Amino acid sequence: MTYLLPMLRSQALISVVKRRPYAAREAIIALAILIAFRWAGCAPPPSPSEESRLQAETTQINLIRADLGFLDGPETEGRETASRGYARTATYLAQQLRRQGLQPILSGEYRVQYAASIRRVVHDNVAFVGQDTTRLERGGDYLLVGAEESVNILGASHLVEFPGLIWREDLEHPQSSLDADIRVDMRVTTAPMHVIGLIPGADPAQRDSVVVWLAPSDAVGMQGDQSWTDGTDLSIPSAALMAAARRASSIQQTWASYPQTILVAFVSGTRATCQGPSMLARHFPWDTSRISRVVIADMSSPSRCDWEAIFSDVHGDIYILDAYQPFPLPADFGFGPFRPRSEMKRLEVLDVATSEALRLSQEWLDLLP
Repeated sequence: MTYLLPMLRSQALISVVKRRPYAAREAIIALAILIAFRWAGCAPPPSPSEESRLQAETTQINLIRADLGFLDGPETEGRETASRGYARTATYLAQQLRRQGLQPILSGEYRVQYAASIRRVVHDNVAFVGQDTTRLERGGDYLLVGAEESVNILGASHLVEFPGLIWREDLEHPQSSLDADIRVDMRVTTAPMHVIGLIPGADPAQRDSVVVWLAPSDAVGMQGDQSWTDGTDLSIPSAALMAAARRASSIQQTWASYPQTILVAFVSGTRATCQGPSMLARHFPWDTSRISRVVIADMSSPSRCDWEAIFSDVHGDIYILDAYQPFPLPADFGFGPFRPRSEMKRLEVLDVATSEALRLSQEWLDLLP
């Protein structure tokens, strides 16, 4: 970033770092060519330093793939805010931060809870009623996407449309009426959580200043016989942030290269009203006047959260990293834009996601002051 006069730096600045088209694919092709040459014996044996670097890169790639596999795997059940699956996600992230040597934000605890009122579908029953009455399965025949109000539909003669109800694309509609009863409770009070760790600054005069790294760690969480995603809530930003934290912590422990403290935050409550990041900014565990830079990675473009408004009190620079969605082609089956989250397991998708997480992690490191 070009130097700004002090009076200009007093305002929060949004710098959108655009992804380079096809950068992820080019990285994969380059890596494949390198491996092919080495296997073919066309390249000289690597030097000890080069071999050490390749081993470190291989380890980094394997760790990213492991993070992607868990965070978008069946055990996290879609990572919906304040759900059982998200509790497992937060536990996993906290364990990884502890393993990499980051300091917990609280005494011995990386997970920070906050109170929130959220919407929950507390009952849904949808059926075709007729000679062959069929009860439809949520997640198999229909999805509920951000249902904001209860609805009761009786006797409709076609697949109805109302905000939040999406039918499976290949669902056949028999000659019968539709009976739907969906109830939404908008007053569920619960305690979602963020996961936060610290990499202490090496300079006693500057370690009270902090660079903030953020990534959304929750997801839409649409669940049925499997989890579904529209590609904007994948775990790539979280996996990238973990990779960046892993590298920064290792560098700091070895070389003490970073004078300022780095605060790493995996943020929940980033869907719908985006109240999670707002609560984080409102009760930030640091003197906000000491924040020198905020760097955020998100898969939604434009983001669901107004990061400039959320961090309006921050006088340092704010950067938004735009993550690439690794689904170049339509799904073979699904609910409109939604596809099985298990498609992240496909090798070609996982390769692109891994390359993108590597790119984002390097962006975080490059933007350190």
